[in-house]
Amino acid sequence: MKLKRSHLAAAIVLLHAASAFAQETGPYVGAGLGAASIDGDPMAQQLSRDIAAQGFTNRVQLDQTSAAFKLYGGYRLHRHFGLEAGYVNFGKYDLSVDIQSPVSGRGTGDIKAHGFDFAAVGFLPATDTITLFGKIGAHRWNTKLRFGGPGGSFEESASGWTPVVGAGAIANLTRSLGLRFDVDYYNEIGDKDKTGESEVAMLTVNLLYRF
Repeated sequence: MKLKRSHLAAAIVLLHAASAFAQETGPYVGAGLGAASIDGDPMAQQLSRDIAAQGFTNRVQLDQTSAAFKLYGGYRLHRHFGLEAGYVNFGKYDLSVDIQSPVSGRGTGDIKAHGFDFAAVGFLPATDTITLFGKIGAHRWNTKLRFGGPGGSFEESASGWTPVVGAGAIANLTRSLGLRFDVDYYNEIGDKDKTGESEVAMLTVNLLYRF
């Protein structure tokens, strides 16, 4: 009888271990809302220099932050490793230009950026409910500059690749649901000769669903 009980106990332990492993591997999807910030001063200064080169004294203002969101999916291949891809929208950054001389006038526009992430993700379970993670990969970006003023309007677009790195934490609410907190950094987004170029930092709070 003691032998049978020991066998039963061992089977329960093995089933529990298998169940726990199953929760730590498999597909997942997520959606996040937050904010993105750019280093707008160099972009504004470059645009101001370009306008000044045409003989116009000017002042340029460009937003530094915007609401942002992302959608993603991934597959956790192992307790400590997974792959992930997703769509990122960095938002819209309003632009204004005041021409001061030899004529006066005002123009307005905006810069928009979005793209796709492709990353490898490393996981480090810290407690039964908290998992830390870091990721590294590549981002395919697209930017668009729109501007209009008394002299007319124009649009410029650009696209390219840049590295992306990120880190954060996952708080497991249930077997399937979790809250994920992400901080992501993008090295260079945009073309300095067309739409302006900047590094981008992004902070999001995400709802995560594991299948």
